[in-house]
Amino acid sequence: MKDTTDDVWQLTMQLKDIVEMIRAQNISVPQVAYLDVLIQEYLESRKALFPESNLKPKHHYLCHYPALTLKFGPLISYGQCASKASTVTSKDVQGI
Repeated sequence: MKDTTDDVWQLTMQLKDIVEMIRAQNISVPQVAYLDVLIQEYLESRKALFPESNLKPKHHYLCHYPALTLKFGPLISYGQCASKASTVTSKDVQGI
């Protein structure tokens, strides 16, 4: 068990929550709004924890996920999310 007060562990848990919402089969409009907040908090936390490390394009792409979800529905149905849905679990993300 990790030290749950560790900042890097908290960042990992934020990312886990984001991934779980992105991979959800169903997601409501309020959940999409919450996803947007989670993503913004994650990016701010990441920048604060690792100021010497620039964000990569994939971090920026996260910002677009809520709008894409509202426009197209759950993203699990599209692209690599659909092909990986049966092979990646939240336990894989957590490294358990």
